Amino acid sequence: MTFITNLRLAWGEERTEAYLGKLASRISSASARAPAPWSTGVMEGEYPLAIGIFMHHALISAKTGAPVEAVPMDPVPSLSGTVVLPKHVPHPYAAMLMIDFLLSKDGQEALAHQDYFPSSREVPPTEYLKRVVPRYNGVPENFLRPEVSEAAVDGTQALYEKYFDR
Repeated sequence: MTFITNLRLAWGEERTEAYLGKLASRISSASARAPAPWSTGVMEGEYPLAIGIFMHHALISAKTGAPVEAVPMDPVPSLSGTVVLPKHVPHPYAAMLMIDFLLSKDGQEALAHQDYFPSSREVPPTEYLKRVVPRYNGVPENFLRPEVSEAAVDGTQALYEKYFDR
């Protein structure tokens, strides 16, 4: 859904509909379902492409020998990540220490080492993942704020159903 929402916000409704119509005519509707089976289907040669998956997943798979490639679109959609402290957690102070660690430079480096994207600009992502990060590859970024994405849900869902839920 991020894929369609990004197109709608970046390109407008008319251009997005034209693109989705062409795309839908070229891919199987089954391939537009859940991202995990879809990306596996691409790696196994069942589907020609995957949209709606995170690009770094394709790069991680390629690193292990899968015949896949990640191609950033223009603009690259980006989402915010969150870390939360659940209500009534048994050990709230330990949880706060964990959050403090995750947000620290050491925590961000640990995340980067595990092929997660660090949120701190002080810590670069793993070298092979940099090419899908807008600030390193020169492709414009379209940050999809949660409230904007939420406001677009109904229109995005309608387009998904029209073109891919066949």
